[in-house]
Amino acid sequence: QSGMDQPAAVDWAPGQDVIAALLRHLVGEPPSRAHWAALEVCAHAHITSEPLLRALLGEQGRELFAWLREQPYIETTTAGVHPHDVVREALEADLRWRDPDGFADLHTRLRQYMLERVGTAAPARFLQAVGELQFLYRTDGFMADTHRWHPYGLVEDLPYRPDHEPVVLELARDREGAESARAAAYWLARQPEAFRVQRVPPAEDVAGWSAWLKLAAFDGESQDPVAAVAWEHVRRHGPLRAGEHIAMARFHIGRGTYQRPSPVMDLVLWRMLGEIVRDERLAWTFIVMRDDGFWDRHLLHCDMRPVETTVETGGHRYRLFAHDWRPQPADSWLAEKTDEMLGTAPADPAPAAAQGGDALILTRAEFTAAARSALRTLRWPDELALNPLRNSRLVRTHAMPLADVLHNAIHRLPLERGGEKSHRAAMAAFVEGASTQEAAARRLGLPFSTYRRHLAAAVERIIDIMWRHEIDGTPLRRPGAHSAE
Repeated sequence: QSGMDQPAAVDWAPGQDVIAALLRHLVGEPPSRAHWAALEVCAHAHITSEPLLRALLGEQGRELFAWLREQPYIETTTAGVHPHDVVREALEADLRWRDPDGFADLHTRLRQYMLERVGTAAPARFLQAVGELQFLYRTDGFMADTHRWHPYGLVEDLPYRPDHEPVVLELARDREGAESARAAAYWLARQPEAFRVQRVPPAEDVAGWSAWLKLAAFDGESQDPVAAVAWEHVRRHGPLRAGEHIAMARFHIGRGTYQRPSPVMDLVLWRMLGEIVRDERLAWTFIVMRDDGFWDRHLLHCDMRPVETTVETGGHRYRLFAHDWRPQPADSWLAEKTDEMLGTAPADPAPAAAQGGDALILTRAEFTAAARSALRTLRWPDELALNPLRNSRLVRTHAMPLADVLHNAIHRLPLERGGEKSHRAAMAAFVEGASTQEAAARRLGLPFSTYRRHLAAAVERIIDIMWRHEIDGTPLRRPGAHSAE
């Protein structure tokens, strides 16, 4: 037995004396603090590789990896090494008790490393990278109830091929009925690349399949009742903006276990998380589940909210769980989940969070109108405080006052070709406080028509800058400060 066939014993909670005795007996006294650090990484990560140790511990990672492989309580896999379950949990419990800040720092560094791997992983290693990221959250919420973390490779995840169609539709009819099979056939004809099949070697039979659909408005609304419910929710709670799309985990059908935890379902869940993390233009996700209550607690904990309308098909009722990712990107969401899991969430939330509720999702036209109004009232805080942009992603996600966002956008104008003229016009109109546009033109020594032209260009460019940051989710900082623009 590999020690990886069952979930980690997350409910095991012996006293510190027992943990210390276990570590003395099982681990002994490692040669140095660096060796202890390697053990702590190995305990928290799903699988530890030499590149992982080098990334976290420097060039000594090579030597430390070789030492880990020699230890009797460490097992070797095709992807790296991991400790026996009891050793893993003892090391984890010891570090969390002995150095909570060190444990939190280790988790954060591992999360960043795993996120980068998910973002850059080749298709063949994509799910493994996501599974290793998700493993960091194995003690969070109801994760132990819904994930098994079987050895990677136990199940193969394969791209859909045309010869898979008969078994895919057969499984859909068998588990969900004829109407579901018709919906699957519709999507297969339009997005075959969205479908994956799972196989458990050495058997050749398909053990399950799933579909992660990426939809532009209003794909499938009249052909699939589940898609119709998703689009109605989008209309009511946050319409798409230019360049955005939704994603729908429309099907996840295991041959034996259907939608219950299994090696097949693990891969389906990993793909959902990985697709969310890598999709920069994702507005909404919808996860479709049999409405039997099994997944409710887990999905609610992951901030996937049930939509108001259910769908009945094949004698079964289905529920859509929705999340709008525009107010808070996935990496920020994972950081927040880290704070919750480690108990380090701030008792006094940041100003943006203290306002309550989600960020306001505006169309481009609504955003433009609000930004024009904000510029006009920049020097009047009481009026600016009423502007809809105070609840925008620009403000809420980064806890940045709207006035700072506006000033920073204005100060980015000189970075543009010919932007110095626009910058001078914007400063005179919105920052320096000229009483009229005519007065601002005189102050700059410009004909009034020329000043108006420069100001109009400035306003358009300021709005473009702000909108790009609103869409991308990056903070709008002044030139010279760190910026993702």
